[in-house]
Amino acid sequence: SIPVVRLDHIFRQAADSFITVNAHKVRRGEMPDFSSSNRQTEDDDQLLDFYFIKESNPEKIVEKILLMSTERIPQRFELDPMMDIQVLTPMHRGVTGAINLNRKLQDVINPDAKGLEHREQWFRIGDKVMQQQNDYEKLVFNGDLGRIVNCDPKTKELHVQFDQQIVHYQGKEIDQLSLAYAITVHKSQGSEYSAVIVPLTTHHYMMLQRNLLYTAITRGKQLVVLIGTDAAIKKAVENEGSTRRFTGLLHQLSELGAVPLF
Repeated sequence: SIPVVRLDHIFRQAADSFITVNAHKVRRGEMPDFSSSNRQTEDDDQLLDFYFIKESNPEKIVEKILLMSTERIPQRFELDPMMDIQVLTPMHRGVTGAINLNRKLQDVINPDAKGLEHREQWFRIGDKVMQQQNDYEKLVFNGDLGRIVNCDPKTKELHVQFDQQIVHYQGKEIDQLSLAYAITVHKSQGSEYSAVIVPLTTHHYMMLQRNLLYTAITRGKQLVVLIGTDAAIKKAVENEGSTRRFTGLLHQLSELGAVPLF
């Protein structure tokens, strides 16, 4: 028989953290517990690891994301806006989508550095960027995060520091990069961050699914901040969406005699 192991424990956070508790609630189709964050006041010194900020206006949600990313979280949790805090959003487009949020966050976090414009997007030295496709020659892969360490506007060249190497991009190769102050929840799968900020509104209606909310919550190691509406979170929790995938794998494993070990 083929051994089978079920992965059902979260190891990024402590078992008693609100992140873990609420992740399990969402996974079971229950609303997260916001009671502690709702009771907390501006003067409360206790640091929680899970917060929900109610806001329905998309423009005001963006304002709160900027405030949280650049002031509140860095000051209270001593986290770096560039390296430790990641905004995760359900969609690319829209006021609270990744494209608009990246422009807003870049203008606040890294407004004045030398850079170059490529396809109506500025890339500046110091910017956090993400590789958008596999490049086997450069040995960088879809989802890799890096920082721009040098650029030449005249020759349209960028140099990006990834974990193990500096990678050179020129001209059309820059199409492989996008700003990564904000990324989609989908792109965050398999990654972890010290703190995540997640906008959730009914404008994301088509993307509000239980697996998306669960993924977003479980990306955060120290802190998760949801900004949006009860209705959007309720929609996500109740919508199982595409969590069930019909791959035929179970049938194939059973044919081979696979049995669960746990």
